[in-house]
Amino acid sequence: MRSFTRLPVTCPVMLGPRDARRRFGVVAARGAFAHARRWRLVPLGVLPLAVLLGIILLLAGCGESPPAVPVPRTVQAATVVLAARETVACRAFPATVRARRVVTLAAKGAGAVSTVYAEEGALLVPGAPILQVDDTELAERVAAARSGRQAAERQRDAVAARLAYAAANLARTTELVRTGGVSRDDFDRATAEHGSLREEAAALEGRIAALRHQERELEATRGYSRVTSPVHGVLARRLADAGTFVAAGQVLAQVDDLSGPVDLVAAVDEGLLPLARPDQPVLVEVPALVTFQAPAAAQSSKSSAAPQSAPQSAPQSVRDARVAAVVASVDATTRTFTLKAQLPQDMVRAGARTGMFGRVLLPTGRESRLLLPAAAVVRRGDLDVVFVADANGVLRLRPVRLGQIWHGLERPDGLWLLPLPAGEGTGDGSGGNSGNGFATPAGALLEVTAGLAPGDRVVTDPAPDLADGDRLAAQG
Repeated sequence: MRSFTRLPVTCPVMLGPRDARRRFGVVAARGAFAHARRWRLVPLGVLPLAVLLGIILLLAGCGESPPAVPVPRTVQAATVVLAARETVACRAFPATVRARRVVTLAAKGAGAVSTVYAEEGALLVPGAPILQVDDTELAERVAAARSGRQAAERQRDAVAARLAYAAANLARTTELVRTGGVSRDDFDRATAEHGSLREEAAALEGRIAALRHQERELEATRGYSRVTSPVHGVLARRLADAGTFVAAGQVLAQVDDLSGPVDLVAAVDEGLLPLARPDQPVLVEVPALVTFQAPAAAQSSKSSAAPQSAPQSAPQSVRDARVAAVVASVDATTRTFTLKAQLPQDMVRAGARTGMFGRVLLPTGRESRLLLPAAAVVRRGDLDVVFVADANGVLRLRPVRLGQIWHGLERPDGLWLLPLPAGEGTGDGSGGNSGNGFATPAGALLEVTAGLAPGDRVVTDPAPDLADGDRLAAQG
């Protein structure tokens, strides 16, 4: 519709030609009308036609029908009825894998390392050689001891022959003394010679025994020149290379005993010291060992029948363990105490090695919580919302306030909640569906602090096109 310009009453155009000439004179009236034609001002005579046209258009618009109300869609969606559950919350503490027994090997004698048989990290069996120290000097000393023993044995044989002759001579002399065939002096000489040879033979036997022990000692010392592993384990450290001169007693290698217990050692906050005790059940995790199945994975079918679904979202490397030792001495610098949890043997056989990173999950107490699958939460703007079905099956968006995000693990004594490792999930306590820009682990659980109540029916994995007002399809 064209706009009209309203002119003041005193304008010559508004007065008309005759009144304008009468009031302003002929020249002024002509100038005013020329100005009006230049700017295409609309005279008042055109206004009634414009008003009539606007009324006709308005009546035509009033005759249109109102927009149709959209019909709610019927959708298929998995739902869960929320219920408060008794849970066991755990706290995670970084830990390091340590062999409980570490064998330290040292040189028995001085010498240069001649041969290296094993490198650090090698798996060793009992008796496996690690390195060889030059044993030339020990070999010569063993040979000298052996030669001295053999010479003493030959000397003993000679003395034994002389002793046998002296014994026979003494017997004859004794018989002749009775008959007066020899003097008493010859008898005493024969007796002294026999006694002297007998003592010499005994001395030689002692010397031979000493030389034999010396030879065995040198052979044993020579045996230590080849450093071998006494246990089944891993060569953790080798402190000498080929050509290195080592002194007697110098440490040459360290072997972690894998045939014995292997612990996961953690530094735990001093406030949890009253809760930690030996033989206490805990959970351990070594992320590098990803080939394990969670111990409760077989119970996933049982958990689906529960009033509230608790998916097995725990990492596959989490295993059951027990506390081996609690060092009840608090470090004044870190305000922590040492806790050792024994790793299962299957983890040791699968490759748990000293120095690997792990986590000890220590239960801190029981508490009733309202938990929600993290996949059920979507983000709308700055709000975390969920789709809640009413009594008629109509879905409504409801904002919620969320707490911490957990891994859930069903155990015979209840649902254990495991904190997520750093960098996994949103990290700020707000979770959401992966289709809405969130990165939460599969099966993760979120604690609901406000917005929902036990008994609410929530869509567990909403589709991207799910909208407020959609109706759930009837379950057959």
